[in-house]
Amino acid sequence: MTSEDTETLQSLETDLRVAHARALEHHIAHVGSVDDYFVSEDKGDFEWKCSEAGDWSVYRCGEKDCPQQWHTVAYAVDAGRTAGKRWVEVRSCDEEGDWDSDGSYDERTGSVPEDWPDFARWATGTHEYFHGWGLYWIDAARTGKDPCSQVLGDWRVAQGGKFATWVEFCLDAVRSNIKYLLMGTGETSARASTNEEGATA
Repeated sequence: MTSEDTETLQSLETDLRVAHARALEHHIAHVGSVDDYFVSEDKGDFEWKCSEAGDWSVYRCGEKDCPQQWHTVAYAVDAGRTAGKRWVEVRSCDEEGDWDSDGSYDERTGSVPEDWPDFARWATGTHEYFHGWGLYWIDAARTGKDPCSQVLGDWRVAQGGKFATWVEFCLDAVRSNIKYLLMGTGETSARASTNEEGATA
């Protein structure tokens, strides 16, 4: 990695952190109430269950005995109304295809989180998805490794062969995730939200 690459990577780390904070702030402001989530003229019973999980998210486990460190997980959000009682369940599927229930809001059993916005933000937000992948590609640029095998084929021919090095390929992926984090926030640049020292404005 060249000194210029290192400088660019450090700058993008700041941009990613700021973009994540802005996306989270925007989602908190717009998450709404449980009534907003279930808004419908039809107050009858229904059940909506995902037939499969969404796109793979990524996280770093931080376990000292794990050589891979990075892992993928996909989420599904089910919801319904039974006898007038509303419920939402978040399920996750790991790399081995095993499913777990990660959390729920359930008026049927009285298992209702005190902080609905906090639960809904976690259950419906996309900010952690793009932030996770941004961190992944930053690490990939530094290590030269792709532990979750995200590159299909030869990265050298990606996008018409525009990338001269692996680092350039990774940095472009980081920029894409920053862009997606900012979508919907009314901002187009994370740098516009920072001062010269990189602190949020």
